[in-house]
Amino acid sequence: IQKGNLHLNSYISHISINIIDASSIVMIITMLQLLFGFLSGILTGAAIQRLALRCNGIEIGMLMKVLTALAVVYGFRAYECTTGVRILFCVGAVVGSALQPVGLTGGIACGKSSVASMFGQDASIAVIDVDGIAHQILEPGVGEAYVHIVKEFGSLDIFEGKVKHDGKNPRIHRRKLGEVIFSDSVRRRKLNSITHPIITKIMLIQMILLKIKGTHVVIVDIPLLFEGRLQWLFGLIITVACSPEIQLRRLRMRNKDLSEEQCKDRIASQMSIDLKCKQSNIVLGNNGTFEDLEKNAIAVKKSLLRKHGRFSLAQLIFFVGVCEIVFDLF
Repeated sequence: IQKGNLHLNSYISHISINIIDASSIVMIITMLQLLFGFLSGILTGAAIQRLALRCNGIEIGMLMKVLTALAVVYGFRAYECTTGVRILFCVGAVVGSALQPVGLTGGIACGKSSVASMFGQDASIAVIDVDGIAHQILEPGVGEAYVHIVKEFGSLDIFEGKVKHDGKNPRIHRRKLGEVIFSDSVRRRKLNSITHPIITKIMLIQMILLKIKGTHVVIVDIPLLFEGRLQWLFGLIITVACSPEIQLRRLRMRNKDLSEEQCKDRIASQMSIDLKCKQSNIVLGNNGTFEDLEKNAIAVKKSLLRKHGRFSLAQLIFFVGVCEIVFDLF
C-alpha cells in the first residue's frame, strides 16, 4: 500500500508539473500576443501619422483613421485576436502617432525660437521646448544630469561663482560650460553623451502625455535635432535658416558679451545650415524682416493644422467599433 501511495504521489506530482508547465507556456504565448498587438499598433499609428503629415494638398486625417480602422478590424478577425490584443493595439496606435511629432530646428540665432513662439500662440498646438528641458536637468538637487556633469567637468570653471543653490551644491553656469565645451570636440561629445539620453527620455514622455490629452499638433523645438540623429522620431521636420553672415551678425547682437571668435565657435559646433536644409521637409527662410518670417510661419501653421489628424485613442476605438458592427452586418 505504501509503495502504491508513493507511485500515486509521484504520478500526481508529475501531472501537476506538466499542468504548471502548460500554464506557463500559455501565459508566455498570451503575453507575446499582447506585446505583438501593442508593437503592431505603434508601427501602424506612426506610419499613418507620418503619411498624413507628408501628404500635400488634401485633408486625409479622417480618411486615414477610417481606412486604418477597416484594416485593423480585418486583421483582428483574420487572426482571431483576443480583446486584450485589440485594446493594446489601439493603445499602441496612439503611442505610435504621438511618436511622430513635428520637429522644429535651425542654427543658432536663425530665428527658431521666434517661430516656435508663433506656433505656440495657437491653442491647438503644443510646443515642447527642448532647451528648457536642458536647463531643467542642470539644476542642482533635481536635475538628472547635474551629478554626472559635476563629476566629469567639476574641476573646471563651470559654476556661478560662489552662489549656492541649496547650501552645498553650486549652480552650473551655462555660459561658462559652453565656453569649456564649444572649443573642445571631445568634451562636447562627452557632455552630449550625458545630456542627450536624459533630454530624449523627458521629451518622449511629454510627447506621449500631450497626445493622450488630445493635443492636435505637437511641435518639438529642438536645436540639435540632426546632431542628435533624431530624424527618425519626427513625422515632419521644419528648419529655420538664414545666411551665415546674417547668422553671425544676429548672434553678436543677441550675445553682446561674446567675442566674434566665440560666436564663430558656437556656430561651427553645429551642423551647417545647408546640410540641415537638405534633410528637412520644410525650410523657413529668415533673411528678411520679422514680418516676412511671421507670414511664412502662419502659412506653415495653417497647413499643419489642416493635415495633422488627432488620431486619439477614443476616436480610434470608436472607428474600430463601428467597423466591427459593419462587418457583423455584412
